[in-house]
Amino acid sequence: RQAFTPSYDIKTDGVGATLSLQNNYVPTLFNYSLRSNATSGAGADTENTIEAFLLSFSHSYRSLSNATLSLSLNKSDTVTKGEATTTSSDTRSVVFKHLLNLGTTDLTRTLNTLASYVNETGTVRNHTLESNESLDWWVGKALQTHAIYIHRDRTFADRKTVEDSGVGWIQHRLYKSLTTRLDLRGKNTTFDNNGSITEVGGGGTIDYEKKLPEESSLLVVVGYNYG
Repeated sequence: RQAFTPSYDIKTDGVGATLSLQNNYVPTLFNYSLRSNATSGAGADTENTIEAFLLSFSHSYRSLSNATLSLSLNKSDTVTKGEATTTSSDTRSVVFKHLLNLGTTDLTRTLNTLASYVNETGTVRNHTLESNESLDWWVGKALQTHAIYIHRDRTFADRKTVEDSGVGWIQHRLYKSLTTRLDLRGKNTTFDNNGSITEVGGGGTIDYEKKLPEESSLLVVVGYNYG
């Protein structure tokens, strides 16, 4: 409890609980919290209550696969005393994460997957569906590749926007001194009025590093970028 002036006061209360179930198959976590804030003396007395639930499951198979599924619900209510008005909002989300590891000690070869859905209701309704794929694949110690693809479908206040974007690069290193890299990126955004925006870009760099006597080194970088 904190008082700023004789006529202004904030009172905060909170309670929470966590239940964790550990095993070799599907470890489970449940979390609950309740927090309230009461403000008085600021012209209008208000009381805000936030209630949150989280349920999470995970599963791992050796070093090959790791997956997590999370379900959450956040509820918020704000009451203004003397006006008999209540503002409420709910946020419900589902998040799935997965890591597939096909690499070795010397080579990185992973695929990361993220999928989420968030639905918000209240003054303005908003829901977002998103998927994200990230690939790191080393063909060898000298040749490396990386790619990311993101799809996002969002509706905010009954206006829908769909985004598809991608980023990728390939890099080659010769004798630990000459590094060549090529980059490519693109993004397409579509609106509910049939309008769209397309962005494309890329570039490349060449790095040369030479060790010199007396703990000195020479570094030369040449690059080009467009878009």
